[in-house]
Parts: sequence; C-alpha cells; structure tokens
Amino acid sequence: MQVMLVSTWKIRCGITEYVQALKKELDALLGVQMVRVPMTRSRKGMLALLDEINKGDIVHIQYYRDFYGDWRHPWILCNFMFFLKHIRIPIVITLHDLIHGLSFLKINRISLKRIFYNIVIVPLINWTPYGRFLRGRFLDVADRIIVHNATDKLFLESLGIDAQ
Repeated sequence: MQVMLVSTWKIRCGITEYVQALKKELDALLGVQMVRVPMTRSRKGMLALLDEINKGDIVHIQYYRDFYGDWRHPWILCNFMFFLKHIRIPIVITLHDLIHGLSFLKINRISLKRIFYNIVIVPLINWTPYGRFLRGRFLDVADRIIVHNATDKLFLESLGIDAQ
C-alpha cells in the first residue's frame, strides 16, 4: 500500500515533528511518499500535484488552517476544496487546528470594526450553515478524520459530521 502524506516537512513546527514521527512508524509497515502542501493558487500546478497524489492508494492530509484556510481566509479554503474534490483515492485528514466558535469583542470605546465584528461576523460564523462550513463542515468529504482530543471530536459531531 502506498500512502501519500501531504504535509509540511521542512518548516520547524509541531506538525512537522508529528509527521516525521508518523512517517517513521508507517515506513516500517508500508510505503509512504511525502507530498508538499498544495500552497499554489494555480489550478494547473495543483492538478499536476493531484496527478502525483492519485497514484497512491490513500492520501493522508495534515490539516492546519494557516495552510488550507478557514473563516478568515475563505479563498484559501476554496482552493483546498478544489484540491479535495479532485482526489480520487480515499482521504484521511488529521486535524491540528480548528476554530470552534468566535467570541464577542469587548467594546470600551466606539470602534466600528469591533461593532461590525460583533453584530455581523460573530453571528454569521457561529450560527449559520455557511459559518458551520467555514469552521469545519467542509471536512465531511474525508473518508476518515483524525482528531487529537475529544473536544474536537464533539465539535465536529455538532457540525453534523459522523463520529465514525
């Protein structure tokens, strides 16, 4: 079995350390090929990367919102959705970072940005189907999702994603 492991691996961070440990364990059992994070906005470049990924038997993606987008960066999330849509092999996603909900900002003085955030952004992201999509509902396309804690699991269930 050939696992296509999509992650950062040259950046010093906790995800890179996690992926290196995971790869070491998986290498003992099956074939693992590292694939760079699809940071390109070029659909042509992304399709070339997808051709490489689809040669494997399964793809394991390390999701981190700074790389793939979230409610603050929906255009990046749009590219990630394009990426996921064109994967033709089973998808496993490990979640490293989720936004469960937005908090209201304290308003000490008149600030139009803070007022707009509290009146428009918080309700849009926390209480609408579009907000649920941006906070994690988009992950439902994965065949399996791995979380690191029970809180994230319960949060995904609250978005309507099956616990299995």
